[in-house]
Parts: sequence; C-alpha cells; structure tokens
Amino acid sequence: VEDKWLACVAVALLNAGGEGGLMAYQILLCVAAACAWYGMQRAWGASPRVAVAGVALALLACAFRLEPRPDTASHALLALVLGLAVADVPWRRLRWLVPLVMALWANVHGYFINGILVLAAAAACTLLGDRTETRLGRVPRTPAERLVLLGLGTGACLLQPQGWRGVVYPLWQLANLGSDATLQGAIQEFTPSTTLLAGMGAGRTVLLVSVALTALILPVLARRAATPRRGRTPPALPAAVLRQGIAVAAALPWLLAPPAGLQSVPYRVTFALLVMAVIELPTLLVQRRLLAPTIVAGFTTLAVPLVRNVALVPPATLLVLAPAWTECGAWVRERLGMRRARAVAAAALLVVVLPVVWLRLSDRMNAGMVRAPLRTGWGVDAERFPVGAADFIVREHLPGPLLNNFDSGGYLLYRLYPDHRVFIAGSTSMYPASFLATYRGSVVTEPRLDALRATYGTEMVVIDLASPATAALVERLSAASDWALVFLDTGGAVFVHVDDRTQALAARRVDLGARLRELAATERTRPALPVALGGVPLVFPRFNLGMFAFAAGRPDLTLREARRLWDVAPHEDLALDEAEAARRAGLLADDLPRLEAALAAYPASRDLRTLVTLALAFHADERLQAGAPREAADDARRMIALDPAPCGPYLVLAKAAALAGDLGGARRSLDDARRRDGDGTCARSIRADPVLGPLAGAAGAPS
Repeated sequence: VEDKWLACVAVALLNAGGEGGLMAYQILLCVAAACAWYGMQRAWGASPRVAVAGVALALLACAFRLEPRPDTASHALLALVLGLAVADVPWRRLRWLVPLVMALWANVHGYFINGILVLAAAAACTLLGDRTETRLGRVPRTPAERLVLLGLGTGACLLQPQGWRGVVYPLWQLANLGSDATLQGAIQEFTPSTTLLAGMGAGRTVLLVSVALTALILPVLARRAATPRRGRTPPALPAAVLRQGIAVAAALPWLLAPPAGLQSVPYRVTFALLVMAVIELPTLLVQRRLLAPTIVAGFTTLAVPLVRNVALVPPATLLVLAPAWTECGAWVRERLGMRRARAVAAAALLVVVLPVVWLRLSDRMNAGMVRAPLRTGWGVDAERFPVGAADFIVREHLPGPLLNNFDSGGYLLYRLYPDHRVFIAGSTSMYPASFLATYRGSVVTEPRLDALRATYGTEMVVIDLASPATAALVERLSAASDWALVFLDTGGAVFVHVDDRTQALAARRVDLGARLRELAATERTRPALPVALGGVPLVFPRFNLGMFAFAAGRPDLTLREARRLWDVAPHEDLALDEAEAARRAGLLADDLPRLEAALAAYPASRDLRTLVTLALAFHADERLQAGAPREAADDARRMIALDPAPCGPYLVLAKAAALAGDLGGARRSLDDARRRDGDGTCARSIRADPVLGPLAGAAGAPS
C-alpha cells in the first residue's frame, strides 16, 4: 500500500475479514472507479447510455492497473476531481468539497498530484477564455474562483503526516522516474511508454501522421460546409457524426492489427481511444473548449516516460469522446424516432459491454503468453501466488530472513509478517533507488548468493514461478551445492541454505522430475469460460513449472512439459519454448516433426520458421553421418523452401551429392553456396570438411 497511512488503515480494517475482506476491498476499488468514471462523463455532458459504454471501455483499457492497490482508488478520486472541474455544483459547496477530496487523496496515494494538475489546468484555461462550461449550459467559474479552488486544493494536500515534503516528493518522483535507468531496469512499470510503439513500421507511422493531418483539416471543412451558399443543400450528416465516423475508421487498424508493443488488449483500446480523441481535439480548440484538450495533452505527456501512467489516458479521452458520442446519439434519435433509437442504443451498448465481459471471462484480456495471466474468480489463486510456499514456511518454521522477488513481496508480507520480513515488495516509494539497483543487480540480473547472505543474512529463498525475473536466481540456486530445493508447486518454490539447522530438511530435497509428474496429475488448463464460447485453454500458469525446470538446468523436463501441454493448449510461444528446450537438451532434430506441425499451425511465425530450419540442419547432419544422403538432401531442400538466402543448405546438397557420387551436382551446389556466403562462414566450413574440401580444391577454389 506504499507510504500513505489511510490506505494502510483501510486494508488493515478489511483484512480483519480475512481473504474475503481483501477480495471485497479489491472489488470495491474497481466499483468506486467505475462509478466515478460514470459521474465524470455525466458531468461533462454524456448521456447515461454513453456514460455506461465509456465505463466499459475504461474498465477494459485500464485493466492492467485496476489492482488491489491505492492506484485504483486514485483513478476514482481523479475522475471525481475531473467531474467537479465542470460540474454544476454551487460555489459554497465546491469550496469545501474540493479541498476535502484532495485532503483525502493526499493520504491515500501519491497520484494526488494529478488532482492538483487538473485544478491548475482548469484555472489556466479559464484565464485563457475557456468556454467548456458555457457549452454545457452552465455558468462558468471566474478566474478568481478557479485560483481559489487551486489554492484550497493544494493547501489541503499539506494535511498529511509528511507535510510539504509529501507534496513535493511526487513531483520529484515524476521528474526523475522517467529518466532513472536504475528504476526502469528494476521495475517494469517504470519503463518508458515509447516501448509500446515497438514494431510501428513506416506504414503505421504514415497512418498516424495522416490521422493528425485529417484532424487538423476537419474543422476547416466543417466551417465551409456550414457556410450557406446559393444552390447548395446543407450537409446530410452533422459534423460530430462525420468526425466520429472518421475516428472509428482511424481507430480500427490499431484495434485489429496493432504493432507488437500494443498487442495487449488494454493497450489496443487505449491507443484506439487516443486516436479517436485526436480527431475531435482541433474542433474543440476552435470552439475554445480548452480544458478537455489540455487534460488529454497533459496526461498523454505524463504517460510517455512511464508505462504505469498509460492508464491516465483513457479517462481523459472520454472527456472528449463522451460528449461527441452523445451528440451522435441525439442525431440518431432525431432521425429514427425514440423507440428505434433506444433499440439502436441498446444494441450499441451490447456491442461495447458484452465484449468487455467476454474478454474478461475468456482469459483474452492479455494478448500473447503472459506467465501471470489475469484470472477470474474469488480468493487468492494458488497457481499465481506462492500460497503453498508460504504454507510450507509456516509449517516447517523455516529460519532466517528470506529473499524474494518484487512481484511476490506483497503477498508474502500478508502471509508471513511479522515472523518474516520480505526482501522487497511493491511499495516502491519506500525504497531508495540505490536499493532497487541492488535488487536488480544482485537478485535479478547477476545473483550473488554469498554476498546476499553476508549482507542480509538470507537463509531462505522464495521463488515466484509466475515471474520471469527469477530465472537467473533459480539457475544459481540449482547449481549451488549449499542450497537445496525443499518445496515446489505450481505457484512457488522454496530453497534453503544448507547448514546444521536445515540439514534434516535439506535431506528431503525435491526430486524435480518426480515432482513435476506428481503435479501433472493436478493439471488445470481449462479456462473460466468454456472453449465453445471463446475461452482460451491456459498454458500459463501451468507451464511456469516447465520454465522453472529450464532455469534449473533441466531442459529435458521442460521439453516433456511442453510436449504434454501442447496437446491441451497449443500456442505459438509454447512451441518456441519447446524448441529452445529441445535445442538445449540436444534433441532438436528429434523434435522436428512437432516443430513442423507447429509451423503449419502458425505459418506467419518467423521465429518458428527459423527454428524449423535449424532443426532440419541438425537432422540433415544426422542423416549424412548415418549414410543417408538422399534423406539429407530432402532436408536441405525443405530448408531452402523455408529460407533460400543462407548458404548452409547448399553445402548439405553438395555433400549429399558427393556422397552419392554426383560430383557435378556437388560442384554446382558449392557454387550456389559461395554466391550466398556473405561473411565467409561457408568458405570456412568447406575448407574444414573432409568431403567438400578436396572437392572444392579440385574445382580450383582457393584453399
């Protein structure tokens, strides 16, 4: 819960109800955010139906941040402040309501600084002649009133235990997190959002520029169309309907075919909403409705340096889009009549709301392979969190300080404190940057077990199987003779340092192969929603065991797990993991039929194509050594069909032809290999090969 006392108190009170209380806390946070988003849109002129649709989109776009953390409470409070910025609330009430909200927020989470920014933006826009409230049919606040609200809201933020330091610290953090390589390396949510645009390509960049240019041109075209001229009929479509039609068309490519960095559903929806809002912004500026464009621009700017701030963008875009959608709805109602318009509105709601429910229940909220997928259900998921590991620690009374990774710290604190202190947890503002650098360097990147024991007295390590950050740590622990794996299940593992106190326990160390066979009997890959309704069979968290075995130096077990899971939950990334395990186990050639089947299922996968080519190379080499040149030549031709550029397959053809007695064919294949040998690799292979070397020398090739 970070360093804000009020959030700590709320969690402590609900924790009195045990797991049920904590689950209620999580749900109430999301409900509060949804209700606040609804009220915010209504204050900005959205109809009830449009506001419901906007809430559904916000829940979808912000799903990756709606966690049982004070961040979610901040989203609700931010929406409340955004609503109060234009709400038709009497001045006397507003003078105490705004500081009350800000004082509450300052004691809940550090995002209260965004509320101050909203109040400052409202004051600045009013000084510039903002007409947002006038357009909404309300009496606008005066510049003096806006400045008073800004002063009251900022002053209320001082009412916290940290005083003025608590107000300044979020500003310092905001200024430094985006450029702090240490924090970016240690914590994923502190990485720049520009990484989400990886794989944009020239085509998408041109498309994005075209959207911006179109947005700039639309107000000019609308003004010309609205100017009365002799002999010209008025436009059939209102300007808002035309703009939103263009906005939908501009957003579809980002929803249906996003670049690699935006594959996750929440990121797709966020970027699509931003593109649609961009179409509206120039029109709002022409109408001097300045506040919404300012907030969109401000929150988008805040989102650029930090991925965690991306969730600020969807609510901001709704300030722009919800009124436009309401205007479009009024036109539909006017053209179709009340009864038909209601039917259309109901259908539109179903089109928005039902996909959100479906994506959530069918486990499709995250695209690709996510080792800690979002799951639907009540309680703590023992396959996602180290529940069994915590039970084992309590049951066995394990000694000494523990070492854990960032993701599991919160749960372990909940279960083990005060008997055990965690090494690190999600309360990032509680740690100095130097410690986060230590965590990144000594635990994640290059684990230093002896140094950690000497400095922190670490006697036990809890591994969160859902976190890829533990791979190097598992590798070191598995190779160390003075550490023993004493517990393993689908959610976590426990290693203990072997000494006099733990010698008896270490003698019961886990047999990894046998344990994986035991856990296979408890397999649960079925999705929450039936497959017939679009549910996705779950590869993870089950395959976390396979990834653990790989890190522990047992790729043979990873290969076994991947082959077994493929029959239940086939996936491109599972095939890639299987191929890598087969390569590390020296069994890539044996895995060729399965890899070719996977490539047939995912023909667009470049990585699979590369691995199949490599497997064919190993298989061809085995065929040559076994005295089967014809089969080796077949493998080489399949390699050429997959990728004709490399020279390697032609060397296989040359050697196969030479072994079969076709010296002319062998020389022709050697010539083909030389033409494709860009870096001299094939030339060196030819010289080193006892069959091809003499053949090349006889053909006059340089030796």
